[in-house]
Amino acid sequence: MSQDGILKMVLRRQKHSRANARRVRRIQFVVLRSTCHLWKEMVDTFTDALSHRDVVLAVGQRHLESVRYLVSLPVQLRGNPFRGLQRFKHVLDGPWDSLKRDTFQALLAHPYIDPSADDNWAITTAIENSQFELVKMLLDHPKMDVSAKNNEVFRKACVDLSCGDLEVSDLTSILRMLLANPRVDPSAENNEAFREAVHHGEATVITTLLADSRVDPSEVHNNEAIRKACQRGHTSVVELLLSDARVDPSAEDNEAIRCAKTSQVVQMLLNDSRVDASARNNEALISACWGNRTYIVPLLLADPRVDPSANNNKAIRSACYARSAAVVELLLADPRVDPSAKDKSKFSGRRQHHVHSPHRPSSACWSGKIDTARLLLAHPLVDPSAQNNEAIRVSCKRGDIDIVRLLLAHPRVDPSAQNNEAIRKACQRGHTSVVELLLSDARVDPSAENNEALREAWKDEVVVLLLRDSRVDASVRNNRP
Repeated sequence: MSQDGILKMVLRRQKHSRANARRVRRIQFVVLRSTCHLWKEMVDTFTDALSHRDVVLAVGQRHLESVRYLVSLPVQLRGNPFRGLQRFKHVLDGPWDSLKRDTFQALLAHPYIDPSADDNWAITTAIENSQFELVKMLLDHPKMDVSAKNNEVFRKACVDLSCGDLEVSDLTSILRMLLANPRVDPSAENNEAFREAVHHGEATVITTLLADSRVDPSEVHNNEAIRKACQRGHTSVVELLLSDARVDPSAEDNEAIRCAKTSQVVQMLLNDSRVDASARNNEALISACWGNRTYIVPLLLADPRVDPSANNNKAIRSACYARSAAVVELLLADPRVDPSAKDKSKFSGRRQHHVHSPHRPSSACWSGKIDTARLLLAHPLVDPSAQNNEAIRVSCKRGDIDIVRLLLAHPRVDPSAQNNEAIRKACQRGHTSVVELLLSDARVDPSAENNEALREAWKDEVVVLLLRDSRVDASVRNNRP
């Protein structure tokens, strides 16, 4: 064996003397390389002494020359080195400088590195952390497949950027960088990137996407973008979309204005000649009344196409059911509105046959809103005794003491209607205060229907009140089976 061979064998044995101590092994390796030129050349052939972990450690500690050396060997990689850098937070999401840039360039020069590994984890994380330089390096790498899984990187980037708090300039820079890559298709998955940006209301992302001819805001589900933006109240997004000639705000029978939730959005839609605020029998107004949106109702009432009396005055019936006194007051001020519609049943809240409709007829009394009841009582077209005094009968059944008191003060209301049903139901339901109030009215007969009030009463306080009334026959209580 030659002298060099013997020396090489000795050096290898020395390096392996403490094989279980990685840190000691690395120190020995450096010492042996730095001793002399001859030893350096010999030790450099011991590539099996270095591992994937050494590469990650060198990058994490920003040892540029070490990275270059490990890549030049090259050291075999085991897995994705970018994921291994997660414990070095300053590397992945810290500030960028020339040393950091050169270190990553050296790492990306490794012949076996796959920057798209683990579903493009490296570039996805770089985008999340706003690492523009790293994003550019990864995009420029020949092995980078940014279009994998139907452009998942771009679609996820639009979601992340829409939800983040980046400066407008930074956000735009990343998007333009991605869009400039010929492999990126922003319209992938039926314009998912654009749809997500609209969902989150990020105007900057939407502006950037609309500037790309491949993105069509009207293509998805017949102008879904403008409809969703209106529904979610994204004012700036709606404004952007309305300025695009491809967008039709009247799509799906004017769904945009029918589902709009803010006054700014409604006003913008009303200013567009393509939008019909009266679509679907004035559903926009009815929905606004049902939702107690006092800031939208006046805007719609001011539009000559809108008819608040449509569908047998469903707007005011919806407002009553929603217990919205402010909306009811707005509607009653309009001469076209007839609060006595549906057989004047606003007060009774009588449920009609359309049980599945959220706007079924209702009343202030049925819902227990005293302010709405006063407004309706003050209107000349409203008859609180309609449907055989159903208003007070239902109110007593529900125990709405304030409204019962209000109705009893009205000269047209008869609390004894339907053979004194009001007090019979109040006793049956245990509404003590209502029973006491009714007993104070001379028109009420608590002995009606063979003293049914006492027979059905279960609450002690109600029984006591009834027994104090001379008209009630206490024996029916004792003779119960």
